[in-house]
Order: sequence, then C-alpha cells, then structure tokens
Amino acid sequence: MECAWSMCEKENPPYMILGQWTGVAAASNCKPFVQMRKTQVKAEHMPPPVNDYSFQNGKMKSTAAFQTAKDCQQMDTEMTIVEPGHYKSKTPYGENEIVIAGTDYTSFLFEYTQTKNGLDICVTVKLLGRTEKLSEEKIKQFKDNLKSLGLTEENYIKFHDKGNHASYY
Repeated sequence: MECAWSMCEKENPPYMILGQWTGVAAASNCKPFVQMRKTQVKAEHMPPPVNDYSFQNGKMKSTAAFQTAKDCQQMDTEMTIVEPGHYKSKTPYGENEIVIAGTDYTSFLFEYTQTKNGLDICVTVKLLGRTEKLSEEKIKQFKDNLKSLGLTEENYIKFHDKGNHASYY
C-alpha cells in the first residue's frame, strides 16, 4: 500500500516508536468512529486515548485504551510487519494496513490506517504525542492533510488536554 498522506516517510529504526503515545487528534470515516462521534456530547469533554506500541514475538503490538459513551475500553492488536513503518492486522472491523506516516520519535507521530471490510474501505488517521499537548502548528499540519484523504471537518476530533485520559486495564 502506498501511503496516501503527503507526509509519508519510512520509519527507521522501527523500535523508536515503541512506548506510550497519547491521542491529540484523529479523523475517520469508519463506521465505529463516526458512531462514536455521534454519541460524544462535545469533543472537548472526551479524554484522549492512550496507545502503547510494543514488539513481541516478531510482531508489533498496539494496545489502545479509549473512552466510550459508557466506559473505558481497551483494544489489543497484533500487527504483522510488512516493512519498517508499514503493518497489517485483522480486527473485528476488517483487515487493516497501518502506516507510520510521519514522526520525529520524541514528540509526535502521524498514523494512517486503511480498513477493508468486504467491499467497504475506510480511513482513520491519528495524531499522537508523547505528551497530550502538541504545537498548534503540528495540529494544523495534521488537519491540512485531511482533505487529501477524503476526510472532512465532520470526521475530525481534537481530544481535550486537561490532564486525564483513558488508561489500561
């Protein structure tokens, strides 16, 4: 899969993304995300998700903790490494291709995911930070790329940065 995002770069070395990242913003046209957006009263009240990347048994693992309208949930995803920065996984929502579209390894990470479920194809992009605050310039760079991916402002959410966030079980 070619990365459709203008900021794509090869992740090298891959272990540098390991560890905890906090959600700063995200956008998606995937049904679960769209449904979540409808159930959240206001984005500024939604705690940021927390994502942890680890390397286990020759595979990349992503553990995500996120708040839903009812409770906090955790999703563990084992990803096959296609090449550094390019992964594949299967979830209940479909077959995923994940690309680390940009990162400096120390402060921000852009993650691009394309999900195929039957004939349906959708896109999710995430702006993650080692902390929950990033510069407005980095957030603007993220938002400026949404249109090129077929996403709109309606698909976008910026998580609050008030200090509390989803946590792992």
